[in-house]
Amino acid sequence: MKSVDAAMNELFEHPEKFRSGPNYRASNVVFPVEYKGRNFIVKRSRRVAGLMYAYYTLRDRSTGGVRQWCAGEEGLEREARILEKLDGEHAPRLYGCGKGILMREYLKGKTFREIYELKNRERALMGGVEALEEIHQRGVVMGGAHVENLLWNGSEAYWLDFDGKFDESDVRRAMALDLMGLISSTYAESKYRELALYVARAVRERYPNGAVKDRLVTMLKEKAPRMKGASLEDYVWKVILPWWE
Repeated sequence: MKSVDAAMNELFEHPEKFRSGPNYRASNVVFPVEYKGRNFIVKRSRRVAGLMYAYYTLRDRSTGGVRQWCAGEEGLEREARILEKLDGEHAPRLYGCGKGILMREYLKGKTFREIYELKNRERALMGGVEALEEIHQRGVVMGGAHVENLLWNGSEAYWLDFDGKFDESDVRRAMALDLMGLISSTYAESKYRELALYVARAVRERYPNGAVKDRLVTMLKEKAPRMKGASLEDYVWKVILPWWE
């Protein structure tokens, strides 16, 4: 795992001293800092993170997810390993992790919740699908991609928040759950059926990993065995969307 850069020791030891904004809404303490003219994001574990991870685990398992319980620092360590592996590929760059603190790149852009115009939402979601495929190609599983962790800068999509612990023994299933999470969270956040179906079509048409797509459809067939020969969009309409209504 990437060790703390000696030149940034002061920032790691006293991150509050360089705070440049309020906490973000998150399981851990997450806030922006400015240090020597550069912007970073600090993520620090907190005691209640374990309780929140337990809640997320129960919620995830209720819909067939693969999240496992872990302590706050363990979740940060997983995120650090993933960010180091991705090395800035559709994710923030890692600048170090230790003593319960993770330091990552500050990325400019808008979250899905901050994008209101339909065409821009579609562009962001298409970018999110393509970015997720590239992340999967590197062997990385998010554990249920959620649009609240999608950042769009107008031309490129980034995925944030890789903390937590997940069962990755069946990688294709875990990746298929990422796609299911992206589709279902699009509807959960927007309450717009056509937007969720747009993501399903993007997955079907643009996501080149056929094995993962096939696993997603297989999982949906298991949930609705009477829908023989249905398309991915049909499964989204009849199986995924009702979870959020």
